[in-house]
Amino acid sequence: MIPLITIKTYVVSSTESNNNFEQVVANNNLTANLSEINTPLIELSDILWTVYIIGATVFLVRFVINLNKLYKDISSNESIRIAPLTYILLDKNIIPHSFFKYIFLYKRTFKDGSIPEEVLLHEETHAQQLHSLDIILLELVQIVFWFHPLIYIIKQRIKLNHEFLADNAVLNQGISTKNYQHILLQYSSYSNHHQLASAINYSSIKKRFTVMKTQTSKTRIWLSTLLLIPLFSLLLVGFTTKKEITIDSTELSSSQQYNSNPSFLEFIVDMENQGASFYLDDEKITAEAAKTIAKNNRGKRTEMLTQKDSNDKYVVKLYSTSDKHYARSIEVEVLNDNAYLIDGKRATKKTFRNVFNQLHQDISKEIRDKIINIHVTASKTLSNEEVWFIYNALEGYGYHRIVTSNQEIIRSKGNTPFAIEGKNVEQQKSPSKKEIADYKAWIKQLDGKAITFSKAATQYPILDEKELIKYQNIYKRMTTQQKNAVKEFPFPGLEFNKNNEDLRSQSLPTQQEATKEQMDEYNRLAKSYNSQPEGRRIIKMKDYKRMKYIYDLMSPKQRKNAHPLPKLPPPPPRAMHKGEVNDGIFNKYNKWIKGLKNPDGTYKIISSGEQRYYQSIYDNMTADQKKRSAGIPPPPPPPKPKVIEVKDVPAPPPSPKNIEVKELPPPPPPQKPADYIKDMAKTNAKFYYEGKQITSKEALIIVNKNQSLIVKTKKSDTRTPEVYLTDAPVIKEIKRN
Repeated sequence: MIPLITIKTYVVSSTESNNNFEQVVANNNLTANLSEINTPLIELSDILWTVYIIGATVFLVRFVINLNKLYKDISSNESIRIAPLTYILLDKNIIPHSFFKYIFLYKRTFKDGSIPEEVLLHEETHAQQLHSLDIILLELVQIVFWFHPLIYIIKQRIKLNHEFLADNAVLNQGISTKNYQHILLQYSSYSNHHQLASAINYSSIKKRFTVMKTQTSKTRIWLSTLLLIPLFSLLLVGFTTKKEITIDSTELSSSQQYNSNPSFLEFIVDMENQGASFYLDDEKITAEAAKTIAKNNRGKRTEMLTQKDSNDKYVVKLYSTSDKHYARSIEVEVLNDNAYLIDGKRATKKTFRNVFNQLHQDISKEIRDKIINIHVTASKTLSNEEVWFIYNALEGYGYHRIVTSNQEIIRSKGNTPFAIEGKNVEQQKSPSKKEIADYKAWIKQLDGKAITFSKAATQYPILDEKELIKYQNIYKRMTTQQKNAVKEFPFPGLEFNKNNEDLRSQSLPTQQEATKEQMDEYNRLAKSYNSQPEGRRIIKMKDYKRMKYIYDLMSPKQRKNAHPLPKLPPPPPRAMHKGEVNDGIFNKYNKWIKGLKNPDGTYKIISSGEQRYYQSIYDNMTADQKKRSAGIPPPPPPPKPKVIEVKDVPAPPPSPKNIEVKELPPPPPPQKPADYIKDMAKTNAKFYYEGKQITSKEALIIVNKNQSLIVKTKKSDTRTPEVYLTDAPVIKEIKRN
């Protein structure tokens, strides 16, 4: 990796020396006689590359073959999973080895329980510490650098280090070092394992015995680490690539000329002579201030926008920005057929927002809020209604301002278009602090009176129309920041007409009747809700608003052919609280009690739900109300008793005269625990070990390891057998009379 590091040195060359050098080279090229160079047909580099590719291919094929062998062993042999490891039981006699979470074992020795616990612990350590990941990475590096002898040394050392770590983990479990060494010697003669796996007998047993008896001090570790610092420094100085980058002095001078470029100042002076007005970040400034900005610009990025106002005078707007985004504009032309051209793309009111959302998506909404200018024109007079439509449609898009022939709507200042009603042409300003406080208080009071049926259904009380107009106007005049600080207006998309006679959607002036798709949607919703009984009808508020919106769009002919608009259900009974039973509910309760009594003094049969409702009213009465009430409601009727039909029991069969007693055969030998576990697993039985549920494979491993386990089987309510494994003896209770 060190030769890949490049140290760059920048050298500034003079223009004259470069020119002289180019002239000398040019003259020499005119007089020099170039001799022919004979190149061989096959270059040495071609031979070396061919050898390298062949070697890399051989190692790659070898790597793929080894992986394929592991995959076949995993997929084609019996496996037992004990989370998080999986034991693969092979039919061939192999030495235990591991690959990631898989541990490969000889099936016969595993089922006989002849594999030492230390060997299993050794391989489990390899799997848990992901030593196979290191081996895979080493194999991939070896494919690329197969020609480098250091790769084979590093690979051998890392594998040996894996064995040291696994040996250390085994010894840390309190296992005797001497016994563990004897086990390693027993497995030292085996050699049958995968190249990519970690085996217990890898490398020199003698080296591993030495490491088991040696402990490295912390001082030695620190000294070894410190010695790497001067070694790395020498390698960095000796083997890094050094590169000189020559910078022409003309490039530096051009950047200095940019800082002192007088064109900006000349433009400001020219605009001043033509009587232009100057603005900095939408604040009006004098021409002298604009010239000062141009003089002190020094190459800073200053955005500038020039246009003419209604009096055909130039307006120069300067914007100071720290980023590299320049001002952008979008042209919107209002056509005569209620359509639009948005930067040359045709759009209707329905597709207006979608077309806009395709523009300038390379920048975020926050950046568009700063640099996007929308210029609106019309073939005829541009109405305030059209400006309001554009303003509302682009609320979530992100723009700095909307410019028309007679108004400028700057979003950051909270400006809105001219009012539609009357002849008032003054731009609406954002609401005052007092108006916002009044709006918050009104919303809080409204929420206190509202009844929430669900998250999507809320019933509000009857509202005063003047108040609704007032607070809707306050909310509409709020800036985006102010809207984020208050609760949303609960009736979005509603607009009052000039005489405040009714509520209509904003889209009504431009749409004379509902479309076919809207009619289908309305009829589907209305049919669904009208089919519900009025007493049990629950309508989602968003569905009701949608139906009301489409219903208002319909022509008289469409309303005649459509399903009737569903009526809102009555609000549910108010929740009862102790001592809050009002006179109306109290009188209703007494009337219900009296209506239950029959002339003979008995009570009518009532439902359990009805009884619970009136019982809750009684429970919430005050002590005085209970005394004045008509009494406690009767309990619900008991369930009907089940009638059990008794049939004649047949007489028992006659007893045999002669009973022959034969000697019973000896009982069959008990089934082996492992075979019993397999049989029960076929019946989908549940297995438990010491009270904890385990899988059938885990139960099989536990039984193979401990043949003296007690196995007990029960049948559950679900008819699925339950098999319990335990080390504790079973104690039977003896009942005494």
